[in-house]
Amino acid sequence: MAMKLPRWVRPTIDVLLTIDFIVAALSGIALYFAPSGRIAEVTGWTFLGISRALWDALHIYFGIAMVPLVGIHIVVNLAPLVNQVKAMIRDRKTKSINVKATLGLILVVMVLIGGAVAYTWNSIEGEEDTSEITYEDTNTTVSYDNTTIEITGSMLKSYTLEQIAQLYDVPVDELIRVLNEDYGIEAQADELLESIEIKNELDREVFKDMLAEAIIKVKEGG
Repeated sequence: MAMKLPRWVRPTIDVLLTIDFIVAALSGIALYFAPSGRIAEVTGWTFLGISRALWDALHIYFGIAMVPLVGIHIVVNLAPLVNQVKAMIRDRKTKSINVKATLGLILVVMVLIGGAVAYTWNSIEGEEDTSEITYEDTNTTVSYDNTTIEITGSMLKSYTLEQIAQLYDVPVDELIRVLNEDYGIEAQADELLESIEIKNELDREVFKDMLAEAIIKVKEGG
């Protein structure tokens, strides 16, 4: 004889699953459209005011939480579920297997599994394509009037445009103007150099050269 459950169990599980599904769905959408972790961090990317890192944490947590909730939901509703599946695949009149309904159910399951496999495969291939892309922390060094203009990878990660201008004693407004007029680079004073590089879709070494040359031009008054 089946154990009789308290009346609050089923609605509680349903409410928890609904909340879990909403958060998991939103976080999945956010992570699908989010840029890579490095770019998201540098550019300050958010979705609904939440950062990529937090969406990632929420997706993992609520994805794991869904496992026991779905398990409990299946156990609690196992008998009705089995009866519904039987009613769907069995012809009511002849009591034999309904071939069309059975094949339809199998097709839906195969499409679901196939989509998951295809998406996972594409994601793995995408990671393999980008896994070998690395940035060497090489230095760009240019000398001007006994002053050495050195731009390093570490500077790109930690300096804003205003800070690099202060370092080499040039007006940041003039540096912004030269970068824009001579190199077509859009930049703001408070932007991280690496953010400027990413936003303008520049090769790292090329950007270092451009930045060093721009600083020299500003020093020359141009």
